[in-house]
Amino acid sequence: MCNRCSTTTARAEVWALLAALVAGAAAHAQPALTAEEEVGRRIYFEGRSSDDPAEGISALLGGPGGTEVPAWTLPCAGCHGEDGEGGTEGGISPSNITWPALTKPYGVRHDTGRQHPPYTESTLKRAITMGIDPAGNPLHVAMPRYRLTHAQAAALVAYLKRLGTTRQPGVDADALRLGVVLPPAGRTGPLGEAVRSLLAAWAAQVNDRGGVYNRRLELRFLTPPEPAEERRRAVAAWLDEEDVFALIAPFMVGADGELAGLMAERAIPAIGAFSVDPQLGFPLNRYVFYLLSGYPEQGRALVDFAAARLQPAPQRVAVIFPDQPSRARAAAAIRQQGTTVAAEGAWAAIVSRPYPPAAFDAAAVVESEQRAGTEAVFFLGDEADTRALLAAAAARRWRPYLLLVGPLAGNAVFAAEPGMTERVFVAFPTLPGDRRPAGLERFEELVEARRVELTVPPVQLAAYSAAELLLEGLERAGRDLTREALVAALEGLYRHRTYLTPDLTYGPNRRIGALGAYVAAVDVAGRRLLPQGDWVTPR
Repeated sequence: MCNRCSTTTARAEVWALLAALVAGAAAHAQPALTAEEEVGRRIYFEGRSSDDPAEGISALLGGPGGTEVPAWTLPCAGCHGEDGEGGTEGGISPSNITWPALTKPYGVRHDTGRQHPPYTESTLKRAITMGIDPAGNPLHVAMPRYRLTHAQAAALVAYLKRLGTTRQPGVDADALRLGVVLPPAGRTGPLGEAVRSLLAAWAAQVNDRGGVYNRRLELRFLTPPEPAEERRRAVAAWLDEEDVFALIAPFMVGADGELAGLMAERAIPAIGAFSVDPQLGFPLNRYVFYLLSGYPEQGRALVDFAAARLQPAPQRVAVIFPDQPSRARAAAAIRQQGTTVAAEGAWAAIVSRPYPPAAFDAAAVVESEQRAGTEAVFFLGDEADTRALLAAAAARRWRPYLLLVGPLAGNAVFAAEPGMTERVFVAFPTLPGDRRPAGLERFEELVEARRVELTVPPVQLAAYSAAELLLEGLERAGRDLTREALVAALEGLYRHRTYLTPDLTYGPNRRIGALGAYVAAVDVAGRRLLPQGDWVTPR
């Protein structure tokens, strides 16, 4: 085993690095979806036309006077299938809604005896929105009635005309193109080169073993600019040019929302995304799969740990954070979780205290919180701010419980004064102990056989884990590969062992494989972390 892969490094040091940071000729003839058809595709698969809540779609269940629900809970594809050909769902047989089936010149006769002339665009819109077929018959009561605008209805019909005929981007008879969005050039540039070399070696290894269902893997790389909006535009333009099927380990830090939104718009699976702020709002983004929890989920795990373990229970709790988007969202998640704890009577109050980024007045904050009687602090500053907070607390001999997110705090956790031993608790999304021999041996075999230079081992291990997760999904999806089949395959993973991360579980409503965190106490004198029991999954 190579020394560079040692698992003895303290996990605070390890993970701070990351935080700093079908087919054939005929298929190629199929044109890409138009903008209108793309909107229709989102309605068909996701039950929404965009990410704007103001453009939300609802569906009426049970006919007139029935129950109204968000359409994203009942997308068309849920019953009619990815290809529109229907099947059997809960004892009901949804119709074939491909355009040729809907527009048969001699009309359609259903198994129930209902018959009607062929659909036209206008009668199909009526069927979707009012539940009436071309002959004026009511559709089956299980068929929702969707409340669509004229533009949304037109877009859905436009997509239905293409349903089952569009080729899968990046999929050829003998090749599968995959994309890698690397970290931006500049301060994160070395991470990009580390990921590029590792994934290129991984793809070569897979190809030497026969590829995936006899398709060789071809990787396309992009090093985008750093500003979030510029990064989104650069990735969008690159996707237009490169025709990739899915993304491996895309680096989304600093542009999490922008890039996750783009993945949803383009319906492109992004597997093992590097992110400190996973985008988990409802309706859920179906296409981005994260390996590990970000700051919000680690913070929520800390709240549940604190509520169960801190004795005596703190009465006044403060969440102190730099006022920037990712930290503010993590603080909001902590406060929301903490409000539940307070409502159960464990804590009297939980308050938020933002401070200007790069202008942390630790002395003033400590004096204020000490006077207010704060007994526990969730702190989301970086390593320098954490050191400043600990120094200011020591100067005033203030010893609250201090709860930190490990990738942010880094080695500053060991700067606490001795009286803070076992009063400082740190959350981590993974531990070195998650890297078991079976996983390390496979990784080291790749590294040594392909002569990969391990310049940033934690990041390269994470990229490798993402690639192996994608490979698992591709193999489960089968030879007749589609993006929706890949998504469905990954959603079926339950406690999947990578032997390099905590076990991964996904599902229709879950996109973080290892949801939660480990929590460790800090032994200041011994400069070591003391794990506090098992994995904490936030409620």
